[in-house]
Amino acid sequence: MKTEPGLEFWGLLDQTRPPEEDPAAHADALVEVLVSRGADATLEFADDLDAALTSLYTWDLRWTANLAIFECSDEMFLHLRAWLIGRGYTTWAVARYEAEATFLNLLRETGNRVALGERLAGGKHLLGVASRAHEALTGRRLEHPGPEADLPPGEPIDPDRAPIEFPDLYRAASTAWSEEREAMLQLLDLIETVNDGLDAAAFGKHEKGVAILRPLFDDPESWDKISADPDMRTGVAYALGIADMMAGRVDRAAETFQRLEADFGEVPELRRGRGSVELAEKVTDGFVAVGTGNHARGDAILRSLVDDPESWEIISADSDLRTGVAYALVVGDLIAGNVDRAAETFLRVESDFPDVPELRRGMAQVELARGNLDAAAALLDPAPDAARFDRILTAKLAWRQGDRDEAVRRALEELDRDMAPEDHPWDVAGALLQAGHVLVDAGMASEARRAAREMKPLLRGTEDDFNLKQEWRLLEAAVARISGKPAKALELTERVKGADGYTVATRHRERARALRDLGRTGEAAVAYQEAIAVLEDAGERWEARALADELAALGA
Repeated sequence: MKTEPGLEFWGLLDQTRPPEEDPAAHADALVEVLVSRGADATLEFADDLDAALTSLYTWDLRWTANLAIFECSDEMFLHLRAWLIGRGYTTWAVARYEAEATFLNLLRETGNRVALGERLAGGKHLLGVASRAHEALTGRRLEHPGPEADLPPGEPIDPDRAPIEFPDLYRAASTAWSEEREAMLQLLDLIETVNDGLDAAAFGKHEKGVAILRPLFDDPESWDKISADPDMRTGVAYALGIADMMAGRVDRAAETFQRLEADFGEVPELRRGRGSVELAEKVTDGFVAVGTGNHARGDAILRSLVDDPESWEIISADSDLRTGVAYALVVGDLIAGNVDRAAETFLRVESDFPDVPELRRGMAQVELARGNLDAAAALLDPAPDAARFDRILTAKLAWRQGDRDEAVRRALEELDRDMAPEDHPWDVAGALLQAGHVLVDAGMASEARRAAREMKPLLRGTEDDFNLKQEWRLLEAAVARISGKPAKALELTERVKGADGYTVATRHRERARALRDLGRTGEAAVAYQEAIAVLEDAGERWEARALADELAALGA
């Protein structure tokens, strides 16, 4: 095995090196020349490269690399040695004996340790040259050089002595580290601010989102950093564009979308945002109303678009818009207690069920409400790793089918599942609510109490009349009742004010059960009748029948 590369090796590197630093292009040129020279020349090149790499495998070079480069792994150390070799004999020779000077100059040239690491990582291209050429000549690849299994020869350098052994580089690296840390902290602050703005927009607080994001969008330095990340760039622009459309600032929305025209191909939401600004303004206004819990207003806005053939034709041409509008209307119908109209809306987008699981699950809710349990089962995914609402609706289905053990098992599993980063808090709260009701019906007070307790922080910041918060309070009332405290349960139901839609039925139901347990049979019968009337009007036939059985058992 060679101990020193031959002169021809260095001459070949010099002859094929591009004018501009480009390790990949350099490697391509080397492969071409080696192929023209044959297999023997290729094997000779591989031996020379191994010798050059081995000669740079020293403790001095390793420690100076550790100082100068952010996260210098064994693989990175191999790549940077290949990079130094690729720069030619002089660079290689200096690196062998003047490791500190080599990295001090490189750090000064590049500016920071992260960028230096990215630059030197390009040396990996040189490592595969001989193998590529040999395969082209013989059909067989050579083994690439890899990180050494053994430590470098000689005595290791004590980490505590690094400032003494390499004082100039240590000072330069410390300065670079401080600057990188400051830049990283600034970037983290920027990302946190962007996330605050996007979160505000996601929760329907679009003007708050604009107040946070617009200054960043208009500040060239901040926008340069945001633009470096495609997801962050398009997310900020889309949030601002949507907010402007909803606020009637159509021209500014168009300007915002226009700035990201190059992203239209990858992010169709941006393209549609510019192309359908006026219609999108109405649609998004409806979405915001629904997203903030104002379903009546959302229905008033969106229903007119669905019922207008021209508007629906435009909306239905876009699958995301079509299914989004349909789903928003259905959610409003289910909450308002209009199951039959929800079913009619679902039928408009029935062909989208396979591609949009939210629609499939929504229709399953309709069938559950109607008492069509087999139809609901056909729409749900019962797998343990299915989506959250598939899992919890399957638990609800099992209860209604009479398989109470399975229902309880599934409900308890939901309590033990962690919230995923992509989960919306309200979605998780809704699933916990359903699990809680199964556990209440099973008489499992402590477990149902846990479901209610875990819902609470997910609803922080919502208004008192928010539908899901009212349902949570009624779940707490149910927990108090099955814990032997019907008076407290009755008191908790009385605290729920201004309920509408399905929540009215829930309130009457819990009030009826609390009055029943207090022995106030006549009042309980009236509350049962009120709940049944609301449920029947809503199309909630299964629950209406179940409460009618409870009323009959009351004997009033």
